[in-house]
Amino acid sequence: MKTKVLCMLSAVMFISTFCLLTTPAYSGRGVTDDTIKMGIIMVKTGPVAIMGKSQSQGDKDYFRYVNEDLGGVNGRKIVLIHEDDQFKADLSLAAFKKLMMRDKVLSIITCGGTPQQVANFANIKKYKTSNIPNSLAEEMYLPHKPYI
Repeated sequence: MKTKVLCMLSAVMFISTFCLLTTPAYSGRGVTDDTIKMGIIMVKTGPVAIMGKSQSQGDKDYFRYVNEDLGGVNGRKIVLIHEDDQFKADLSLAAFKKLMMRDKVLSIITCGGTPQQVANFANIKKYKTSNIPNSLAEEMYLPHKPYI
């Protein structure tokens, strides 16, 4: 059952992201004539690194498929910039700001686990970036958050 929920959540994440990317209103930050920069914050190192490895590989594989087999999104190739938060909220906050300010990504797919996601609620709102959490915790949807 958990696998079905994760698969469904992943499908919704990618469909939502690509619906967002194909709207004319989002042709600014992170979008050029030939690329779309997307960020992801996920644990890659440290004691719980195994938690992020499969999703990270799945994201890379999916965007490789979109770029190579589908020709990107509206002809633009997806550039995925992955930041490691070591499953720590403070590192996730720093990674979020780096992705938005230095890398200038269009959107950050996820901010990591529940504590990292909650820590970044204010950043998500401030930068008005769409974000799909890995968590199904009540904090993710109550009260309603327009960018999540």
